[in-house]
Amino acid sequence: GVHNYGGADLVDSLNYLDVGGARGEFSYVLVSQILGYVVLERSGGRTPREFANERIFPLIGIDPGKIEWDENEEGMQHSFTGLRLNPDQMARFGQLFLQRGLASPDSRVVSEEYVEKSLSAQVGASSFFPGMSYGYLFWKIDGAMMGMGSVDCAQGFGGQTICINDELDRVAVLQMDVGLSQQEYGMTMFTLALSAFSPATTFEGYGDEEENASGDSAEDSAEGDDTSDSSIMRLTFGPLLLAVIVSLFFD
Repeated sequence: GVHNYGGADLVDSLNYLDVGGARGEFSYVLVSQILGYVVLERSGGRTPREFANERIFPLIGIDPGKIEWDENEEGMQHSFTGLRLNPDQMARFGQLFLQRGLASPDSRVVSEEYVEKSLSAQVGASSFFPGMSYGYLFWKIDGAMMGMGSVDCAQGFGGQTICINDELDRVAVLQMDVGLSQQEYGMTMFTLALSAFSPATTFEGYGDEEENASGDSAEDSAEGDDTSDSSIMRLTFGPLLLAVIVSLFFD
């Protein structure tokens, strides 16, 4: 059912916040509605979805009518999860950050300064993932140990992942089924980075519509696996989008 997890208004959300660990140490907050109510306050009473429908989704080529976003009992979209996107829509968010906030040469969605801060280490996070740091909702992976440049990844519920690599000018996304073990969940970013950004990886010929040698149209070899279906929508990046929206009020 629908619940008010994280708070029913801004005051309730601030009181709801439960941060573990000592001051100055990295701590990951799983549930919080603060950003959604900040948007409501600073956007003249528009919800995050209403604001994104006008200022973000159309600019990056997403039809607002083709996404889903869970809400609480007050009709506020969840700030911590619940934005359901398919792989193409996920990749568009990654491309926006790869292009440093530009949707096109003459259309800026978010400031370059905010994007740079998002992709820069703000705090060490080795207690969460060994050898990693954390920006604004992006995990930073030192790709040198894997033979590649720096990789920045945003991760959603259940391992849904967007990664970008500046050196290759490439975006990669990964959808996962919910129910992973903690070890599997922690390795999804590394799995995607190794698959998509390794110097040995090539996409030559990928997506060609030519028929295969037998004369039959090429088919997905993963029978019964829906993770490669571009229509599948999974819980993904509500916090990432909320942070982008809030940044617009502080430029």
